[in-house]
Amino acid sequence: MKVRQNLYIDRAISDALEALAAGPGGNKSRLVNDAVASWLARRGTKEVDDLLKVRLDRMSREIALVRRDNEVILESLALFVRYQLL
Repeated sequence: MKVRQNLYIDRAISDALEALAAGPGGNKSRLVNDAVASWLARRGTKEVDDLLKVRLDRMSREIALVRRDNEVILESLALFVRYQLL
């Protein structure tokens, strides 16, 4: 079922929509419907990306801490081996 919507758009956008609809198989309703559906899909994706960004940032910090700990352990081991060989 299709719902009728009345909306106001800028003249430039209206002219571009008219030009696209004038082409073969052009239909303003279909063009606007596809554009709005695409915009809504990207908006939902952005929310997921924002949630993942926080988690990935936290994981990056934790990996950096583990990397630092490994460097300290390797340096300590190198010093231990060096002093044992001398």
